[in-house]
Amino acid sequence: MRMSFIRLGIIGSVALLCYLAIMYCIVSPHLSINMLYLPLFCRGFAYTTLSIVFMASLHDVMDFNHFFQGLSIFNMIHMVIGGCLGCAVYAKMFGWYVADGFARYSSPALWVHNAAPLNADALLDNMLLVGVKAVYGWACFGCIALVLGFMLFDSPIRRHRSYMLPWRFVGKMLKHYYGLGK
Repeated sequence: MRMSFIRLGIIGSVALLCYLAIMYCIVSPHLSINMLYLPLFCRGFAYTTLSIVFMASLHDVMDFNHFFQGLSIFNMIHMVIGGCLGCAVYAKMFGWYVADGFARYSSPALWVHNAAPLNADALLDNMLLVGVKAVYGWACFGCIALVLGFMLFDSPIRRHRSYMLPWRFVGKMLKHYYGLGK
């Protein structure tokens, strides 16, 4: 309640960076489901915190009458367009890096001097792993840019109301606005 939106945004972005870094380090074909608890907790915490920050920032720039229209547009962009676009970008990057790995490392010339026969399953697992790690690596760089953006962000719009209001104060404002407290 006493933190500014920027500080909450930094905390959420750092939690998202922790998720991406942990997943980059632990992803493998032999991953145990128990190893996913911490990164998924970090991701859930980050998404919740960043959603609160963005919705509270949306509330700062528009009045209460238009807030729900803005919230609907925010959710459309966040959940529909962002989800589809993000999935498409990840799939395209994954395709590029897996194809690049196959082009570089599956050449018959690499296997001429090798006494062991070509193990296609191991090669496929390794190329998929390289693609997944490359996507997580670029996502880490993007998240670092997000953290730096939050740290460098300084807007005069939010200086007068940079702290979240207590819930009882919000309730009193709503009662007063709708005339319920008389």
